[in-house]
Amino acid sequence: MKQEATNTFGDGMIMDLNPLTTPNNVLTSALNATMITYNGNEFVLQNDMGNGRVETAYLPSGYVPVGIKEYGGIIYVASYNPLTNKGQIGSFPSPERNISSSEINKAKDPIIDSSKFKLNQGQYIYKFKLFGDTGNTIIRSGDKFSIIITSDITLETLKTFVSNCLNTTEGKITSPKNKLLSITVAVFDSNNNLRDITSQLKRIDQNNKVIEFDATTLPEVKYNTGYYMQCIPESTITDDLVDNFRERYAANTYNNKISGELYIITKLNTISALDVSVSGLKNLDKDSEEVDGITVPKDSSLVIFDTTYKYNCPDGYYKDNPADMSDSMRSKYLSYYGIESDFKGSKGDFSSFIKGIEFDLNTTSTRSSNKFYLPFIINEESSIPVYNESSSLYISEQSAGYVVNDTSSIINFTITPYMTFGALAGLAVNGSINLDLLGSGIIEINTWKYFCEQDNVTITWGLEAYPRTGCVRRGFFRAVRRATGGRTTRR
Repeated sequence: MKQEATNTFGDGMIMDLNPLTTPNNVLTSALNATMITYNGNEFVLQNDMGNGRVETAYLPSGYVPVGIKEYGGIIYVASYNPLTNKGQIGSFPSPERNISSSEINKAKDPIIDSSKFKLNQGQYIYKFKLFGDTGNTIIRSGDKFSIIITSDITLETLKTFVSNCLNTTEGKITSPKNKLLSITVAVFDSNNNLRDITSQLKRIDQNNKVIEFDATTLPEVKYNTGYYMQCIPESTITDDLVDNFRERYAANTYNNKISGELYIITKLNTISALDVSVSGLKNLDKDSEEVDGITVPKDSSLVIFDTTYKYNCPDGYYKDNPADMSDSMRSKYLSYYGIESDFKGSKGDFSSFIKGIEFDLNTTSTRSSNKFYLPFIINEESSIPVYNESSSLYISEQSAGYVVNDTSSIINFTITPYMTFGALAGLAVNGSINLDLLGSGIIEINTWKYFCEQDNVTITWGLEAYPRTGCVRRGFFRAVRRATGGRTTRR
């Protein structure tokens, strides 16, 4: 029988003794862990990333540490090589690294315009390396960097079309509504992961000064206060700007354990999803029939499209807060729908970009195609947007009716949402309705597809039902699967 003995580590951690002389009541290694101590007694281990393994920092061969001291967030290590009788002092992360002029010259001066986004291919994100495409400029722990805009643009100008910029008022987030663009900073690390570091960057005010926060400030409020970019007039750019930058402007210190390449990621905020429910009926007996204000002649059919927009982008609707606004929303946001003046400025009007829906219909009997357009108009009675706190999306509903002089054909349709700058082909809904099956009682799932974005997957499935009451119900539904910290959630 195998015999086992359980050792405890009540005397703490000792890593310096030879295994032959190490007592059985101590711990010799604890990666990613720390011991909870009370009055000098060691009790249990708890997970702690503070002593995780750092692959980018190590002592040269032959050197052993003789002393460690932390100061100002930097660990200083004194080490000694007994073979060469030499010593050295190092630190992690490095408090500073001299960046060469060749690295600086590789920094891009990008122009972001509509040509960068391929709407017909479902590409609403444009990303680029901050230091060119050669891939040999790496940011390491301890490196200092700043992201600046050198033009006549100010933060007040950015505020009108960039999300999370100057988006706080009286200690609250001004509104949950996104602007036209969202711009973030990420590091493409050696593990091939694109890590968003925007929330780690300092927030800067209109005077290019760092904004200080107290311990009670919520992370979301910090993220919307000021902005992480600095606006510097081009006339002030001089040859010695890099050398004297830290004396005049704020700089961020990269403090992650894994090094990588800096990326700027620009996302065009558009309609996120379009849900469609289709109902229909046919008039076989009456000379004419009125349905929701639409006249259906005898031996004709009516198809009604109920559409649901899901979005977080400028929609042109800016009204007072609704009376039923939740307490959690009131405590967090100043405005439910946004303040219209925040979306307008010297560079233009960025307050409305949702255009509507195009319907492309054809019947098998005539083979003819018929297109009509339903503009995005918010009706004060039925289509007022409702904000969903869990998905961070606004929801608005609209309907359209289509009369066809037929009761047995198949109607094929394609429904495509449009922004003012183009069609969102990746969100188009395709389907068909068999008028001959109205009242048959058939129910089936007939649509299944998915659409991949940077950090989520949108799954679409369709249900087609022909109830015996004589109406067809056809619905398209979307679920977004989002990866968050290694877990998958559905909304």
